[in-house]
Amino acid sequence: NKKPRVEYWMLDYREVRPDCWLPMIQGCDVYEKDIFGRSYVDVRTDLKIIDIRINELLSDELFKMEFKEGVKVVDNRSGRTITYTYRPGPPELVGKVLPEFGDINTSFASEQAKDRRLLVCFWDMQQRPSRYCVRRLAEKAKDFTEKGIAVVCVHASDVDENTLYEWVKEYNIPFTIGMVRGDEEKTRFSWGVQSLPWLILTDGNHIVTAEGFVVNELDEKMVEVALRKKQ
Repeated sequence: NKKPRVEYWMLDYREVRPDCWLPMIQGCDVYEKDIFGRSYVDVRTDLKIIDIRINELLSDELFKMEFKEGVKVVDNRSGRTITYTYRPGPPELVGKVLPEFGDINTSFASEQAKDRRLLVCFWDMQQRPSRYCVRRLAEKAKDFTEKGIAVVCVHASDVDENTLYEWVKEYNIPFTIGMVRGDEEKTRFSWGVQSLPWLILTDGNHIVTAEGFVVNELDEKMVEVALRKKQ
């Protein structure tokens, strides 16, 4: 039917336990066709089993796969083939010191909020959920002040600076505003931002206590930080 063909092989069967036989050599060829319709082996996979242990508990480390960035991954686990170029996910910040604002154009510096908790919001004014999040935060501005929480809103995509500050002025956003400068993707990655809006909360030592939560969960996260501090 003119579709690529996959050929599997299993050789050298051995009885690894009574009535349990296993092929010690396995593999497959994936065939493609060139522009002249001639088949050729595009991918070959070979497996040679060198050790067998029956009914032993295996360490989770044995099932972890490490990929180099940029490698092509073909995933068949879901019953359908998914092919993608591997990129490592952003690091988790919880339990770590908040990154410096070096790649963010802002007048704010962490030293200005010494011994105060920080709330950083990465957002994009061109997205409705981001605008909603920042406006909801603005409604809580008085509460933040009373609880000693400094808020920084970082615009995480390219936008005209005048347009941004006009919107901030129109909706009376009282927080320090920052803009990512340079490589936006790199900055998002280093801050662990997986989607927008993205909230990051720290304790008074600027250790991240929560990230990636929605604005409606903010009060709950602040209570968790307070309880943790008492303990």
